[in-house]
Amino acid sequence: MEHKWGWSVAANVMRTWFSLPAREMSLDEKLGAVRASGVPEPYRNSSLITMAWLSRFERAMAAADALEKKLDRPAVHEAIRRRVLAQQGASRSSQGAISNSGLAMTLHDHWQIDYEPVGYDTGTGLDDLYGALGAFALYAAVLNATVSALPDGKLLIKIHRVGIYMRDTFDFIGHQYLGHWNAAGVGINPGAAQWGSRVRWALPAWNPKVGWAAPVTNEDFREWRTLTGRGGDMLLFSDVKAVDVSFSLVA
Repeated sequence: MEHKWGWSVAANVMRTWFSLPAREMSLDEKLGAVRASGVPEPYRNSSLITMAWLSRFERAMAAADALEKKLDRPAVHEAIRRRVLAQQGASRSSQGAISNSGLAMTLHDHWQIDYEPVGYDTGTGLDDLYGALGAFALYAAVLNATVSALPDGKLLIKIHRVGIYMRDTFDFIGHQYLGHWNAAGVGINPGAAQWGSRVRWALPAWNPKVGWAAPVTNEDFREWRTLTGRGGDMLLFSDVKAVDVSFSLVA
């Protein structure tokens, strides 16, 4: 994976999963119903993926651009209101500057306001990003803002900077087809891709690029985890890219 195909990040993510004590992520953790801080420390990682590395991939940067362009809209304004008022408490009396740390996990728990999904097209070829994350999402959170009182008692919130970051899970929950693999590489079988989220695909397939290959599924990883006592599902964050913005809203 790393030396033959150049998938260095994907290989590092996989090595980390193999090295951790066995743990299956809950569905609530995967879907974000549990705060990042609620996932045990060894299974939260913010060093494997960087925004600089993501910027090498056109689909990731297209999603980042789309996310930045849609921040000044009513749905995001409402999310910001909820976040600010949650920090203000019932009094709505605090004023001044909001200056948040650049830690994605903390931002995600308390200040996340929008997201943009990032998919993949297996027809255009597989790459390191596919191997490391597959489909994932980029998120936006408030980094810097000012809050001031208006004469009518409401609050004027001016947003100055947001943070863009990646959140994903590296897990093997449920049925998932992960491609047909052999020593020469990986290929995607259309039938397996269509049905692999419903049943365990067990048939080998021939691919013009890699030849005959065996299917790999989530179940294979879970079986290895049961046999070895290793393999820990992870919550992954990147670092945070700061983006200057300028818009206001009233809460």
